[in-house]
Amino acid sequence: MSTHSSRLTCTLLLLLAGCPPLTAAQPPAAPPSPPAAPAAQQNDLFKDLIPTPQQVKLALATARLRMKVYPELKDPAAQKEVLAQARQDLAPALLDPENEDWEAWRMAAGMAVLSKDKGLAALAFEVISRLKPDWDKDEKLSSVMTELNLLDATKNAQAVRSAREAFRRSWANGKVGKIGDAIGVGYALSEGSGTPKDDAMAIEWYTKAAVAGNARAMNKLGLMHERGQGTPKDEAKAVEWYTKAAVAGDAGEMFYLGLMHAEGRGTPKDEAKAIEWYTKAAVAGNASAMHNLGFMHAKGHGTPKDEAKAVEWYTKAARLGYASAMNNLGLMHADGQGTPKDDAKAIEWLTKAADAGNATAMLNLGNMHANGHGTPKDDAKAVEWWIKAANAGSAGAMYSLGLMHAEGRGTPKDEAKAIEWWTKAARLDHADAQEELRTRGLTW
Repeated sequence: MSTHSSRLTCTLLLLLAGCPPLTAAQPPAAPPSPPAAPAAQQNDLFKDLIPTPQQVKLALATARLRMKVYPELKDPAAQKEVLAQARQDLAPALLDPENEDWEAWRMAAGMAVLSKDKGLAALAFEVISRLKPDWDKDEKLSSVMTELNLLDATKNAQAVRSAREAFRRSWANGKVGKIGDAIGVGYALSEGSGTPKDDAMAIEWYTKAAVAGNARAMNKLGLMHERGQGTPKDEAKAVEWYTKAAVAGDAGEMFYLGLMHAEGRGTPKDEAKAIEWYTKAAVAGNASAMHNLGFMHAKGHGTPKDEAKAVEWYTKAARLGYASAMNNLGLMHADGQGTPKDDAKAIEWLTKAADAGNATAMLNLGNMHANGHGTPKDDAKAVEWWIKAANAGSAGAMYSLGLMHAEGRGTPKDEAKAIEWWTKAARLDHADAQEELRTRGLTW
């Protein structure tokens, strides 16, 4: 093995074994090092790290099985866990940079793109480039290599150039298989990554991929028209592209299309149509759509009011980790709506939502503790949750903290602190906080 490959082996061990990165702190000066060992002897240090062909074969088979289930997972946390396990499984096949097993490095490239791992991306790009693959036999490889490049800011310009050339070549030959290259160029242009930012040109490249039937490009076009990015703002045109992406089977676009119908943006408001698209997206595993269906059923928007159905949809979204659904499910249990009243169950779901960063759930937990619902009354605990909610931007929590400081509940009485919290809430248009300040002759 060469000294170059030995160095790559060390790098791969850090990437795949999870070693902590080096810090900026410098260690104490070390005594002079002994003379370096001859190159052959240095290479011998790594001989035990190089896997046997049987180990490589097993690593590939195990990682392949793991990645087979990845596309079927809907929960991002579960996807992340499976991806990490698959990378660990594949590690033995990547320990020798001189290993020319094409499948191993192709799989590593895919994992680097999914995990956005810049280190693994750089190594995979280097080795695959050295292997000189047959680009025409792997229609997706050009797209993968472009995305690997885009993960490395120093190579973005090269990625944009190569992607443009690859797409134009395939387009000229009447092929549309390498539409990922057009998406890569569109992304680079819209973000100003490796090339001057040019939203209008990005739309042109996204359109090429969208015309070829790519739902991801249709989504990008919908977003750019909705935001007026690179084109005059046109929500009707956004709905048009979202519809095409939804018809192509993209669950995220089904959700966005439902949202546009629910809010009457780019299309006449039609809550029944919103329910239709939300349902399609939910059946396809979209947690946001499940949450919105729960809300629509709870309020009777676009469908007869059905609190039990709302609880059903909220539960499905909550089990996929959707924090707002956890909060709403907690409230349904607290109020006995669509399910028997159960304060303990309410506390459980609200706590899960709060732990996931949901400010409304933090506010609601403070309310539960302040009123002794589902837990012994505890003003100090209420203040603790309201501080968390206020720091997360909840105007309601800021107002409640003002009351607690004014009355000396759960915290020492402090009128100045009360006014401070009410002022913050008032500036977020909280009417009750504004009234508290107004009665004291104060402005905000």
